[in-house]
Amino acid sequence: MKTRIPKRTYTTQFREAAVRQVIEVGRTATDVSCSLDISPKTLGNWVRWAARWTPPRGGCTWRW
Repeated sequence: MKTRIPKRTYTTQFREAAVRQVIEVGRTATDVSCSLDISPKTLGNWVRWAARWTPPRGGCTWRW
């Protein structure tokens, strides 16, 4: 029988920092995900979500 891997949770600050490395710094999602020990697919989902998200007036941080 397969052993189930527990679901990991990430803080908003961790997600924002990871996405900023891809979007603002220009690192590849694969490189960032390897250095942070997270799934490339997970980081790709966060980057896609952040690219579609538009901040409300008054400028606040991302809402995960």
